[in-house]
Order: sequence, then C-alpha cells, then structure tokens
Amino acid sequence: MSVKAVGYYSREVYMIGKSKAEVLRKLQEKFPSFGQGKGKGTPSNYLYPEPLMIEE
Repeated sequence: MSVKAVGYYSREVYMIGKSKAEVLRKLQEKFPSFGQGKGKGTPSNYLYPEPLMIEE
C-alpha cells in the first residue's frame, strides 16, 4: 500500500511513502522551515506551498 501527499488545488504529488508517518517525515525533510522566519508579516502556519491531502 502506498500513501501520497497530494496538493489540494494542483493535485501535484509532493511525496510518496509506505505509511503516513513516512510521508510526513519526508515532507519535513524536504520543507524544513517553509514560510517561517521570513519577516514579521509572514504567517508561520503555512508549512508547504499549498494545502496537502494524504491519500491512501
């Protein structure tokens, strides 16, 4: 069984793994601090370029 992290709007596959934990771990490695520490007005709650869905 493969699990995918897919972009909500673009449907682009960001990451594929064997389990949800593996996919989330790989995403953290690929996007370690996306959107954080760029400026005072930048929201820090955006971790990835777009909202992601986990599909099994």
